[in-house]
Amino acid sequence: MAARQPIVVPFDEGSAAADLVRGIEWQGFGDPCRAAVICPLNPTSSKDNILGFMVIGLNPRRPYDKDYHHFILVASRLLSTCLTSILLHEEDINRRERTIANAEAMRLELRQQLLETQKEVERSVLKFQRFAERADIGIFILDMDGVYLYRYAISPQTL
Repeated sequence: MAARQPIVVPFDEGSAAADLVRGIEWQGFGDPCRAAVICPLNPTSSKDNILGFMVIGLNPRRPYDKDYHHFILVASRLLSTCLTSILLHEEDINRRERTIANAEAMRLELRQQLLETQKEVERSVLKFQRFAERADIGIFILDMDGVYLYRYAISPQTL
């Protein structure tokens, strides 16, 4: 992890790494793998954050040369790029979910404020109606179409 580059781990007899591959039924020609490469996988957006490792068993019939090393570097970079895409997609989903939750909370708060405002308007209308009924004047409230919303007039009999 500290090297931040591929590390070759040989499976020499008597080593702890050799115990890890003991008893494996090898594919292909049946030749046992003699070494593995461990590559750190870090997102391309962050050089400090290692999120996993890619372990590749090396072909026992091909030497681990410069070309093989380059192939493993390219493969680990491609995997790291895919990992970065997944992480960015998850972050985007989380950000959208937070935005939706905030919008829902805001909608509920605005709905509550609207209900409180409607109750206050109803109380004000009732106060105004009581005032109009006790006053010695006529009061008329019309909407934009000229329809009465409220009217109170003193009848000539009450004078």
